[in-house]
Amino acid sequence: MKFLLFILILVPFLSYGQLSPRQSSEIDSLKKVIKQAKNDTVVVNALKAWDDIVYSSDPEMDLKLNLRIDSISARNLNKKLSEKEQDFFLNSSGFATGNLGYIYNSRGENSTALEYYGKSLKIKERLGNEKSIARVLNNIGSIYHEQGVYTKAIEYYMKALAIHKKLGDQKGIAGALNNIAIIYRYQGEYESALKYYKESLAIKLKEGDSEAIAVAYLNIGTLYNELKDYDKAREYTMKCFRISEKSGNKRYIALAYVNLGSIFHSENKLKDALEYYLKGIAIQEEIHDNKMMAETAGYVGKVYLDLGNMPKAREYSERALKLSYENDVVNVSKQASGELYQIYKKTGNMSKALEMLELNIELRDSINSKENQKAIIRQQFKYDYEKRADSLRADQEKKSALARAEQQRKDDIAAKDAQRKNLIIWSGAGGILMILIFTGIVIKRLRITRRQKAIIESQKERVDIAYDELDKEKKKSDKLLLNILPEEVAEELKEKGEADAKLIDSVTVLFTDFKGFTAFSEQLSAKELVNEINNCFSAFDRIMEKHHVEKIKTIGDAYMAAGGVPVPNETNALDVIHAALDIQAFMRELAEEKKRNGESCFEIRIGIHTGPVIAGIVGLNKFQYDIWGDTVNIASRMESSGDVGKINISDSTYELIKDNPEISFESRGEIEAKGKGRLQMYYVERK
Repeated sequence: MKFLLFILILVPFLSYGQLSPRQSSEIDSLKKVIKQAKNDTVVVNALKAWDDIVYSSDPEMDLKLNLRIDSISARNLNKKLSEKEQDFFLNSSGFATGNLGYIYNSRGENSTALEYYGKSLKIKERLGNEKSIARVLNNIGSIYHEQGVYTKAIEYYMKALAIHKKLGDQKGIAGALNNIAIIYRYQGEYESALKYYKESLAIKLKEGDSEAIAVAYLNIGTLYNELKDYDKAREYTMKCFRISEKSGNKRYIALAYVNLGSIFHSENKLKDALEYYLKGIAIQEEIHDNKMMAETAGYVGKVYLDLGNMPKAREYSERALKLSYENDVVNVSKQASGELYQIYKKTGNMSKALEMLELNIELRDSINSKENQKAIIRQQFKYDYEKRADSLRADQEKKSALARAEQQRKDDIAAKDAQRKNLIIWSGAGGILMILIFTGIVIKRLRITRRQKAIIESQKERVDIAYDELDKEKKKSDKLLLNILPEEVAEELKEKGEADAKLIDSVTVLFTDFKGFTAFSEQLSAKELVNEINNCFSAFDRIMEKHHVEKIKTIGDAYMAAGGVPVPNETNALDVIHAALDIQAFMRELAEEKKRNGESCFEIRIGIHTGPVIAGIVGLNKFQYDIWGDTVNIASRMESSGDVGKINISDSTYELIKDNPEISFESRGEIEAKGKGRLQMYYVERK
C-alpha cells in the first residue's frame, strides 16, 4: 500500500460519515437563517456552520457550500469594506479555498487542487496566520509527493516544518515527522521510517487527536507488512479500524480493510485478501474516493491474477488503469499496466502485452500515450518533411525547365526548315527582295531564340544551385539526426515519420560511474569540470564506435551504452566487454598521467548485464533513443555493487563469454544488490 501513505500525510479537513437526526434538524434551521439573512456576513457564517456538519457525510454538498462561501467572499472583497468586514471575508475566502484544495485533491483533480491551495496560501500569508500557512504548504507538498515530484514535495514540507518548529506546534511537528518517515520508506530504509513514524505517533497520542492517531496506526501497520511482520501489521491496522469505526470515518475504515487485505495477500491467503479488498472498494465507491479506488482495484486485479481468474483480473486491472489516468495517479498507472502486461501475456495476447509493457516502462518518468509520442515524433520531423517536399518540387522544376528548352530547340529546327522551303519558292524575280525581308525576320528570330536560351540556361543554373543547396541542407540534417539516433532508427523515422518500439531478447548493457564525483567536482571550476568529463566521455564515445556498441545517454557523471541495439547480434556481450576493458585501460593511463602531474583523477566503476530490453524513442521536445526493462536496472546494480577500477558483470553475461581465452574471471559469489536480492557477480580482466 505504498500509495496510501503519502495520501494520508494530509491533516484532513474532511472525512465521510452519516448525519444524525439532530444534525439534520440543525441544517434545516441554518437554511432558514440563510433565507432570512439581510447581509452576507450572516449567510457566510451559516454556510460555514452547515459545512461543519456535512463535510463528513456529503462530499457533493461540501463542495457546493465551499464554492458558495468563496464566491460570496470574493464578491464582497471587491467592495469598500470596514477593516473588520474585510478581515472576515478574507478569512472566509481562505477557509473555503483551503477546503476546496482538499476536496479537489481527493477527487483526483490535482491542477484544480493546486490552484485553490495557491489562493489559500496567498490569503493566509496576507493575514499572517503562520499555522494555517504551514498547513497549506504541507498539503501542497502532499500533492507533489503523490505525483512523484519529490523535489517540490520536500521543498514545501521543509517550509512547513520550519514554521511548526518556530511556533512550537506539536501537531505540526508530528506531521513533519510523518513526512520524513515516508521519505525514508520510499528509499527502502524501513527501520529509520519506523523510528520517525513512532515518534510522530507519540506526539499524536499526547495531543489526543483520534483521526491523526488512526492515520499513524495505519501507516505503521503498512510498514510492518513490508517488513513481513504480519502480526504487528494486523495489530496496528486493527487499532486504526477500531478508532475509525467509532468515529464513523468511512474513508479510514475502507483504508483499514484494504490494508488487512494487503496483509493477507502478503501471506498468500488470497481468498481472505480478496474479501477485505472488496469490502474496502465498496466503501470507496460509496464515498467517491476515486484515488484510493484506483489503487484498490489494482490490488483486486492482482489477487484474481494470482487465483488464475483472468477475466476478473483483466476487468479490475483495466479499471485501475482507467481510474489512475483520470485521477493523475502515476504509481497506480504503472502498477496496473504491469499487471495487464502479465494478464495479456498469460492469455496469449502478445501485441497487447507488449503495448502494456511499453506503457509500464514509460510511466517511470511520466504518462505519455503511444499516439502522443507518435504525434511528437511527427512534429520533430516536420522540417525534414518540408525539405523533402521542397527537394521534390525543385526536381520537378528542373525537369520542366529542361523540357521547355528541348521543345524550344525543336521549334527552332522546324523554323529553319520552313525558311529553306520559302527561299526556294521565292527564288524568282522578286526573290531577292523577299530574301532580304525574310533574312531580317530570321535574324530577329534568332536574337529572340538566343535570349530565350539565355533565360532558360539562367533558370536551369538557378534550379541547379537551389537543388545543390537543398542537398547540402539534407546532408546536414541527416548528419545531425545520426548524432542523435542510430542509423537504422533514423532511416525508419525518415521513411515512416515514426519508429516502432521493439522487444530485443539479448542486449548487453554497460553503466559507468565516477566514485566521489561530487567531492571531486568541488575542487574544480565549472569549466574545468566540464572539460574533465568531456575528455572522458569523448574517449568512451570513440571506444563504443570502435567496438560497434551503441551509446545510449549520459546522466550527470554516469555513462550508459548497449550492445545488440538497434540491430540484434550474437556478439553483443563480447563487444561490450571489450569496450569496458578499453575504458578501464584508458582510465588507468589517465590516472597515471594525472598522478605524474600531481593532479587528482576520476575513479571509475563499470557494471555489465545481459538480457531482454524494450528499445525505442522517447521525449517530449528533445527526443532520444533509449532502452528500458529490468536488464537496465540490473546493469546499474552491477555498477553500484562493484569496486573502483573494476568491471563487475552478471552471471548471464558471464555465461556468454566464459570460454573466451583472452579474458580472465574472478567469481565474487552472490552479492546483495539493492532491490534485487542476492545476485551472482564476476570481475573481468584482460589476461
